[in-house]
Amino acid sequence: MKARFIARFIKPFPPGSSARAIRTFKGTITVEEEGDHFVDAVIGALHGIAKEENLTSISQIQLTASIIQRHRK
Repeated sequence: MKARFIARFIKPFPPGSSARAIRTFKGTITVEEEGDHFVDAVIGALHGIAKEENLTSISQIQLTASIIQRHRK
């Protein structure tokens, strides 16, 4: 199943400073889960992106019924 997402991550910049940078990711992500676990799996995948990019947290995730697209084959 696929979901389109917009996620805004907060990253301290530079290290030790109180300043923050916000990075926005837009795209489509595919997860194995279906049904009730689908949204949880998408959020988990976005947390994985944050970890890979050394970002501190997800400040906002926009997942609404209008942008979640479920594809079954």
